[in-house]
Amino acid sequence: MKRWVILIAIIAGIALAAVLAKRGGSANAVEVRMATVERQDIRASVLTSGTINYRDQVTLRPEITGGISEILVEEGEAISVDQILLRIDPELFEADVAQNEANVRMQRIGIERQRILAEHLNKKLLRQRSLFEKGMIGQDNYDAVENEARLAQVDLQSRRESLKQAQAQLSQARDRLKKTTIRSPINGIVTSLDVKVGETVVAGTTNIIGSQLMSLADPESIVSEVQVDEADILQVEIGQQAEVTAVSAPDQPITGKVETIAITAKKPQGKNSLSFLVRLQLDSADIELIRPGINCRAEIYTTAAEKAVAVPIEAVLYEEAEDTEEEQAYVYVVDNNTAQKRPVTTGLQNDTLIEITDGLKEGAKIATGPLRMLRSLSDNAAVKAVDEDGQST
Repeated sequence: MKRWVILIAIIAGIALAAVLAKRGGSANAVEVRMATVERQDIRASVLTSGTINYRDQVTLRPEITGGISEILVEEGEAISVDQILLRIDPELFEADVAQNEANVRMQRIGIERQRILAEHLNKKLLRQRSLFEKGMIGQDNYDAVENEARLAQVDLQSRRESLKQAQAQLSQARDRLKKTTIRSPINGIVTSLDVKVGETVVAGTTNIIGSQLMSLADPESIVSEVQVDEADILQVEIGQQAEVTAVSAPDQPITGKVETIAITAKKPQGKNSLSFLVRLQLDSADIELIRPGINCRAEIYTTAAEKAVAVPIEAVLYEEAEDTEEEQAYVYVVDNNTAQKRPVTTGLQNDTLIEITDGLKEGAKIATGPLRMLRSLSDNAAVKAVDEDGQST
C-alpha cells in the first residue's frame, strides 16, 4: 500500500513540476507585436516640394506709356483669343498718327515739286547743250546749267528718302496707337488685374507700379513645379507617376506624372545644395481640389515592386555577416510561441514596408516590434503576442 502511495506522489510531483515549468516559461516570454507576411505593392519614391501653377500663363505689360481709359474685364472672368481687355487713352497717339500722316503728304508734295523742277532743268540743259555745241555760249554758262540739273536730281532722290523716313515714322505711330488696345493672346481666365481706370502705365520697366496690366491663364491645364535635390535627380525620369498634395487639401493627393526635368541645376535661395526644377503634369479630374500659386509637396515614384513579399520595415534587423564586411538582414519568425532567427534578402523599400526577395514565404508569422524587444531576442526564445497598447492578444 505504501508503495502505491509513493508512486502516486511521484507522478503528481512530476505533473506539478511540468505545470510550474510551463507557467514559468510563459511568464518569461518576451512580449512582441506580430504580423503575418503578405504580398503587397511597394513603391520607392523621392519627396520634394514646390508650387502649383498654370501651365499656360501670360503676364500682360504695357508697351507704351499712358493712362488707362477703359477696362472691359474683371478678375476671374473667362476670356477668348483676341478679345479686347482694356484700352489706354489713345488721344495723344491719334494726334501723333495725324501729324505723321501730314508729314507723309508734305513729303509727297515736295517730291512732286522737285520732280517738276528737275524736268524743267533737264530741258534747259538740253537747250544749253545745243547752244554750247554751236559755240553760242561759253563753257562756264553750260557747266552752271549742267550742275544745276544734277543738283535737282540729287534733291529729288533726297526727298524720296525723306518720304520713306516719314512713312516709317507713320508706321511706328500707327503701331503705338494700335497698342492702346490690349487684346487677349489666349483662351482662359483673368487671374489677376493690377490696374484701375485713370492709372498711368509705364512701358519698358518692371517691378514698379504700372509696369504690369494683368495676368491670364488657361485653367484647363495645371502643373506642379517642384525642386528635386541633386542627390535624388538621377532617380527621376520623364513619365514616372507622382502624387501631389496641396497645402489647401492635405488629405486629398492629386495624381500626375513627370513631364519635364530641367537640364541645369540651380541653388534655391537660403539653401546650400543644388536642385533641379521638375514639372509634374496633374490629372485634370483633380484640378478642382487646388488653386494655382499655393505651395505643395510631391512624392515621385521612382521604382515599384508589385505583389511582393513584404514586411514592416521595423521587423528587419541587421548584423555583420560572417566573412564579409556587409550586413546580413534577418527577421524573427514565430512558430509555436518561439522566435526563430531567419536570415533574409531584402529588396525595394519605402517608408513603411520592405521587400523580402529570399528567405521568407507568404503566410509566415513574424515579430515586428517593439524594436528594443526585437534586439533583446535570441534564437528559439519564447515570445508572447501583444497589441499596440501592450495588451496580450
